[in-house]
Amino acid sequence: MNRYGYTLIEVLFAFFLFSIICLSLIPILHQLENKYAEVQQELELQRTLYFYLKENPLERRTEYGHFTIYTTHQKVCITHMQTNATYCYKF
Repeated sequence: MNRYGYTLIEVLFAFFLFSIICLSLIPILHQLENKYAEVQQELELQRTLYFYLKENPLERRTEYGHFTIYTTHQKVCITHMQTNATYCYKF
């Protein structure tokens, strides 16, 4: 074979390798971004619940900014009104 035939094969192999790497990394990065947003939202709920309980007595149901804080028998729950994300803490 001539020299140009090997170059074409090398270019096709490099393109194939590059495509495999990109097609496997894009979904992983997308999943990582979604998981990061979920964890960040849960931390916001935990932080708000912590600071609210630190300064205020525990009541049955309270609205605090964008959040609703309510208690059941053995847990305290906080819900973000706009996203309906909920975090509950057991006693």
